[in-house]
Amino acid sequence: MAQGTVHVDENGAVPEIDISIINEKSVAVTIFRLDPNTFKEELVAELGPGEERKLILWVTDCLLAKVGAEVVGEFGVCEDLLEWRLPNGDPENGFHCRFVVENHRTESVELFCTAGEDGETLLIQVLDPGAQTVLDSFSGDYWEAMIDDRLVSAYQPSARLPVWEIDNVVCDFVPKLDPIHNENLNETSEPRRIDQPAVGAVKAVMVFVDFSDVPGTASPVEVRQCVVSESPEWFRRESYGRLRFSVDTPVLEWRRMPHAATAYEKIGSDGAEHASYITTALQLFTAEEIDFEQYQIAYIVAAETPNDPPYIGVLALSPTLSAGIPIVTNHGVVHHAVTFGRDSYHRGFRVLVHETGHLFGLPDLYRFHPDPTGEWLTPAGVWDIMCDLDHSWHFIGWHKYKLGWLDESQLIYFSSGELSVRLTTLESAQGIKMIVLPSEHSSQLYIVEIAQPLGDDEPFRDKGLLIYAVDASVATGHEPVSVLRCGSGSEESTVGLRCNDFVAPGESHIVRLPSGDRVEVFNRERHGADFEVTVVSTSAAEPSAKEPTPCGICQDAAAHSIWVRAT
Repeated sequence: MAQGTVHVDENGAVPEIDISIINEKSVAVTIFRLDPNTFKEELVAELGPGEERKLILWVTDCLLAKVGAEVVGEFGVCEDLLEWRLPNGDPENGFHCRFVVENHRTESVELFCTAGEDGETLLIQVLDPGAQTVLDSFSGDYWEAMIDDRLVSAYQPSARLPVWEIDNVVCDFVPKLDPIHNENLNETSEPRRIDQPAVGAVKAVMVFVDFSDVPGTASPVEVRQCVVSESPEWFRRESYGRLRFSVDTPVLEWRRMPHAATAYEKIGSDGAEHASYITTALQLFTAEEIDFEQYQIAYIVAAETPNDPPYIGVLALSPTLSAGIPIVTNHGVVHHAVTFGRDSYHRGFRVLVHETGHLFGLPDLYRFHPDPTGEWLTPAGVWDIMCDLDHSWHFIGWHKYKLGWLDESQLIYFSSGELSVRLTTLESAQGIKMIVLPSEHSSQLYIVEIAQPLGDDEPFRDKGLLIYAVDASVATGHEPVSVLRCGSGSEESTVGLRCNDFVAPGESHIVRLPSGDRVEVFNRERHGADFEVTVVSTSAAEPSAKEPTPCGICQDAAAHSIWVRAT
């Protein structure tokens, strides 16, 4: 099990250490430090071929090595790694990583490495009890610690967690969830092939269209600011710098659609009508004006329709084309698009964030059909923008993992026994973020993580632990994520629905499965923004597939409601 430790001196400060960086490549490399608060890259050194440089760095710093714009190495600064060699040659499975392994068990362990998902598994080293070693690997490799034929610990190299601690708690990689029949937007741990990747540079182009009955009167510059606003900065912070999102507006003027706005009333409910609307809008721009091949996403903003008859339902919302359907333009093909309607003028940049989340593969967490109390947001409440885009400020940890913003080793998959660990805040990039617990079903997992800050300027923070279930078989809009009711406080509507469903320090919560198995989560104590957590689990049966229950309201037979819920 990999466990994060923050090293501090007697004054409680993070110490500085000297690190040697040796560039063994035949080309120059540039070294950047990732700012722990803004996640911006700060230039710290440039090394020519064969050059060595000593740097004074903070313990827990994260460094990037680049050749041009390509990341070729990551390095997590810690007291046991005083040298970083950048080997010659191209990276094999991701970028180069160096890490420490510590065996805290009383038995020797065999360390095996699998190169990528389909590579050969090789025995690399036998590590004696109490011993430590330093290994070089790639970010896409998988490491396992074995005793005889029994797995005792798993690790994927990560600069955010550069020390792999193998102790007496058995922890494995997070299992892939079975979507069963649900191939639409779902909660599998990896996006679908048709989803837009959410790491690296993602460029969007935004265009503006109006209608004979609803002409565009606002300035496109002002409309762009209203819709886009701080979304690029939000994506950079939320992804810990891994997503470089930008929106271009090469044509800042309104283009007239061929029909009145009322002719496009059905684009929110009819996929063919929606695709036709997108095609018509994008073909209003010549090949010389916009090269759509340069962009991964197209945003189409409609002139704001009145909120009274006959326009109440006309272009009122902002539907997403997330199925990878090709849209032919005058220069290139678009596979991912959002059409912004009236709501985007009044609900802020989180409309763009929510709809772009669909392009990345995230489902709706709010209910398509209200619960018996008439509420739509009960499944996840204010804890995720995919549920409440008016009050939430974040994606839950599982979504950050799914999108590639958290590393595999920052999650602990724990099935039985007792585990104690310090969870680190999701506001920082380093450390362990989530405890993942099995369910009876192969499509479902339970997640324990620190509750993220809520409210404007995020005053509602450092409260405790959030526990929720994710289910890949459950259709979008039918509770694919369910936050467990484990809070003792009353609702605070000024912050958002379900805001008090967290386990506070000194409290515990029991998750009971239908089989009778149970998991008890103890929030031991708070350390700044981090929490000491203990989880005690009874031995669970091997997860099995179970058919979801069809939704009794949806006409689409492929839509399913949630079929298991923790009490």
